[in-house]
Amino acid sequence: YRKISNHRDQGGGTTHQSMQKIGIIINPNAKKNSRRNDLKECLEQIVGESGAVRITRESREIYLVAEEFLNEGVEILAISGGDGTMQHTLSRYIEVCGEENLPFLASIRGGTMNTIANSLRIKGTPETIIQRIMHRIHSEELLEYKEIDLMRVGKEYGSLFGIGLTYNFLDAYYEGGRTGALKAIKVILRAIMSACIGGGFARRLAHPVRARVSLDGREIPFQEFSAILACTIQDVGLGFQPLYRAEEQDGYFHILATNMNTRGIVYRIPKLFLGKPIRSSHLSDEIGRELIIEPEHEEVCYMLDGELFTHAGPLHMKTGPRIRVVSV
Repeated sequence: YRKISNHRDQGGGTTHQSMQKIGIIINPNAKKNSRRNDLKECLEQIVGESGAVRITRESREIYLVAEEFLNEGVEILAISGGDGTMQHTLSRYIEVCGEENLPFLASIRGGTMNTIANSLRIKGTPETIIQRIMHRIHSEELLEYKEIDLMRVGKEYGSLFGIGLTYNFLDAYYEGGRTGALKAIKVILRAIMSACIGGGFARRLAHPVRARVSLDGREIPFQEFSAILACTIQDVGLGFQPLYRAEEQDGYFHILATNMNTRGIVYRIPKLFLGKPIRSSHLSDEIGRELIIEPEHEEVCYMLDGELFTHAGPLHMKTGPRIRVVSV
């Protein structure tokens, strides 16, 4: 039914098949998808009898579609939406299918931020991406894919995790409801100007989190943190690649943990953008497999792939599973 070659190249590979079942999940609430009333019909015309297209508006519907796709033998799961859609859909899908039975994944965009698609240089609309996939399936060409590690926090899965500055930045970014690249740049510029004058907005973003943090059993030697950022892919959005070691070793994430104030972080923005190492006694720069955050207070506020969460008590994060993302 499907043959997967033994070839591997830097965490990627190829898959060859005579016929492949594709299942597409659309989040109609994703920003770009919300402007499209015809997306489902367009994608159905493209996949024909080789696939199924479903719209999911809430978690309950994702569970039902995951069960359907599992029973139907779907081998490529395509998700149309932004980073939040990917995170939420994958997390619910894994609950149904388990970590060992995941199909190939295709990130076909549709939201405001599309980090995984951007990291794989996947361009175009949901329709053009699916057209490229279907062309290769019907012409029996090899489908290229890349293997990416996810990180698990409780029942949630994602590739980009953060507390402190990263959480507070997104909290400010989401204020007012309107989002997008221009809004993100405005918040960054506001943070830079505030940091230069020691303003309240900069202090809000870098408000310290007091916690005991350990990585693979080794305690990170700070009592409070202005930011912790961990990732399994290098590109975190808007061209920033601060986690230059994210894909260095299979099964590991790259973590930056610091107690710098906002001015110290702003001063190092060029290196954070270019993915250059930062040498500082106020920064822990490592790779690891398991992170434990024990807060001084009862709750930890964290970000996972752009989604904001609050967790009571110690927070455990570890790598796994490893997913295969089609790159076309």
